[in-house]
Amino acid sequence: MENEFDTNWRARLILQVSLLNMITPNIRGVACCMENKLLRIFYVFDGAISERDVENYDQVEGLAISHCPDGYDVRTDAISLKAEEKRACKGNYEWIYLRQEAF
Repeated sequence: MENEFDTNWRARLILQVSLLNMITPNIRGVACCMENKLLRIFYVFDGAISERDVENYDQVEGLAISHCPDGYDVRTDAISLKAEEKRACKGNYEWIYLRQEAF
């Protein structure tokens, strides 16, 4: 049986591998959390979220679920924040990727 540490570690690793070559300049951050057998992915975009952005994060979601054990699921949420607005993780989310920002 997996403990909470193993599950969280696995979730972060799955998402990092799934994000390879998928980070675009308008992504300010990506966070995740594991809730039971649900991997939640949270994107913060700089400016409007385009149809291409949605296609990309749908592809990441598909890659992530392919790396998960049977019985797990993946859900993605995204918000748009202007560059001057503060990024923040909510609840049990942990940052996986953060864009370097000057402010």
